[in-house]
Amino acid sequence: MFIGIQTLPLIYIDNNTNHTLENISVTFDGDKGKIPSIKTIKPGERKQIALYNMNVKGITQLFLMHYNKKLKITERQYVFENFTKDFRGTILVEIEGIKHDGRFDITVVENYSLN
Repeated sequence: MFIGIQTLPLIYIDNNTNHTLENISVTFDGDKGKIPSIKTIKPGERKQIALYNMNVKGITQLFLMHYNKKLKITERQYVFENFTKDFRGTILVEIEGIKHDGRFDITVVENYSLN
């Protein structure tokens, strides 16, 4: 088994709803690469996204993106404020529910550890 150093920021997404969620992604302003996305995440499931941040200039914010079926728009919800090219941490985004307006009810844990 290989144990190495984490080289990219990891974003864990927990689906704590009773719904299968689709096309969840995490992005930041100025992201010029292919935006990593999770096709589906079932109730009770956890998935992860690794972000390439070597081209980040300065400090930017991270956003969780999803299609809001109620408003029929792509929704961008704030997740993390101090994202830089040197950030190597982990963030847990727990999707607790879907609000009446279609937005996700989320909880964010910065510097999340699996231990």
